Amino acid sequence: MSVTGALGAIWLATLLLGSPLVIDGVDVTTWTPQQLWAQSDKYFHDGEYVKSVNILRRVVEVDPGDVEAYAVAAWLIWSLGDEPSARQWLKSAVAANPASSKAYSELGMHLYDRVGDAFLALPYLRRAEGLPERHLTVARLYAHCLLAVEEPWLAAAAWTRMGQANEAPPGVVTNNRRQAWASALRSDLQVRSGGVMEGPVNDSEAARLWARTTSHPDREGRPGRTVVWLAEPDGPRPVGRVTMAPRRVVNKVTWHWRTMTADQNNNGRFDDDPVLVDSDDDGIAESIPPLAQLRAQRAESISPVMRRLVAPDRYELEVDGRGWYRPTVPTVEDGAVVLVPALVIACDQGRLALRAVVRDTAKLESRELADQPLPLGVYAGNEATGPGARVILRAADLPAGRYVVALELLREGVVVDRKVCPVWVVESDGHAVRVGRPQPDDEGVWERFAAPPAPDGGPTGPPSGPPPGARRPGAV
Repeated sequence: MSVTGALGAIWLATLLLGSPLVIDGVDVTTWTPQQLWAQSDKYFHDGEYVKSVNILRRVVEVDPGDVEAYAVAAWLIWSLGDEPSARQWLKSAVAANPASSKAYSELGMHLYDRVGDAFLALPYLRRAEGLPERHLTVARLYAHCLLAVEEPWLAAAAWTRMGQANEAPPGVVTNNRRQAWASALRSDLQVRSGGVMEGPVNDSEAARLWARTTSHPDREGRPGRTVVWLAEPDGPRPVGRVTMAPRRVVNKVTWHWRTMTADQNNNGRFDDDPVLVDSDDDGIAESIPPLAQLRAQRAESISPVMRRLVAPDRYELEVDGRGWYRPTVPTVEDGAVVLVPALVIACDQGRLALRAVVRDTAKLESRELADQPLPLGVYAGNEATGPGARVILRAADLPAGRYVVALELLREGVVVDRKVCPVWVVESDGHAVRVGRPQPDDEGVWERFAAPPAPDGGPTGPPSGPPPGARRPGAV
């Protein structure tokens, strides 16, 4: 049967609810649900999807509470290319089972995973997550959906609840919570959440979404640019503008901010106002004024929304208080290597730290050294007027070997800036550490990985051919 014919048969099956069902010359209207499921499964394994759906139509006539029948039928219909009909089947499941977490979660999963629209999926997944007898995976899917619709502070709280209820392994909770925190630290989301990283939005300090526009469609009509207009909580007009670009993975789209502009002059225009730019796609603004100007802006009597628009949190390594690049040169003190990087901080809440991460150039194994806590505030570290922060690489922390080094700034355990330099090479003999000589391939050490051993200890590739004397079946 052609695809067109198959879709027509599905529509007919949907429209003829209640009529006698005859398939392959057999009237199955009197069959039990168990018999119907067995026949539907047989049709499925035989590739007869339309017949399988017709059988499942009878299952839900007999037992409207069989959500699995709706879900399997919707999946088969979607696989035949008729997404609208698949969606309608799942909506029928919700209508027939308004107290079923599974019914809501199946529709939400379909919209999120197959359609790729997290905003449409969120209400159904939120309802599924709040109903009794929900499956453990529903809470995880709901948290992922929250992150996709740019509500990472709620996603982080959801993962925390899962950890407290032992609904997910600790490692899964920790990694996903950290990912939500990393998203919540984006400069534009800090404006929209009122500075919250986990939990309900701080309504008194959060910007209100005034409008969202899309433009620059591609050949398939998908937008290539989004502009978000932000207003004060009770403001009469927008005071901030965020431009965003899409990133597509399969059928899912995530938006990443590129510029933020504020109407500091209160004239309704944004063209002549400072623009913050995220040039390295980490969600943190780089083109912020020098430290003195940044400190002055954060000290002015302006609203929290405006302060986060024009002077957001800043975390930068190897930049001095004037905004100039200042390289870090490793030195040796008492058998240890010391790095004293220039750094600029503008952050008044949370936990900040500096640390080194080293990677063995032979074993290709990484090792994180102890965090060095940093004070909160607006300052240039390791300058005359700022606090000091030294990273010390000791032999006690580094087994004998040769290592390349990276420096990282962290907030709440999330890396907010990272620097790698080809000359940051150290060598340890187990008793002392010294500065090593850079090699041409050091820069690629972070991207290389050791080849995993074969599970049985044998060769890692397939055999080049059959053993001597082997013959294919039927050969003479």
